[in-house]
Amino acid sequence: MRKVLLLYNPSSGQQRARRAQLIAKIANLYQSSGLEVEQWATSHAGSAIEQTEDAVNAGFDTVIACGGDGTANEAINGLMRTESRCALGVIPLGSGNLLATDLRLPVNPLAAAQALLGYSPRAIRPGVISSYANNGAQ
Repeated sequence: MRKVLLLYNPSSGQQRARRAQLIAKIANLYQSSGLEVEQWATSHAGSAIEQTEDAVNAGFDTVIACGGDGTANEAINGLMRTESRCALGVIPLGSGNLLATDLRLPVNPLAAAQALLGYSPRAIRPGVISSYANNGAQ
């Protein structure tokens, strides 16, 4: 990690002020570790997809989805639209945080941010599922 984007939804959940404070603390942690960090708030449902693409085009080598599974899903979809080797990280700030749990990240957002500093990126090959409605026509 050298140039990191913290991507978050400012409208999600009930503890918006706390989320903003946590993201600022995470940004400070990464800056004190010598990383270049920017914080981008999503603007509407689906905007994280385009914002992730924009981040890749702007030279970010890491996008960290600060939120829940919805934010992470959109960031993953944004990365899948690029040819980049940009890494994805997750900071659990959502209600379910299933992906963060599956990745065995700490549930505490600051502890998860600290853990990401020591992680080595791993390649994954996400699948794409297509579904066609069967309306009787063939």
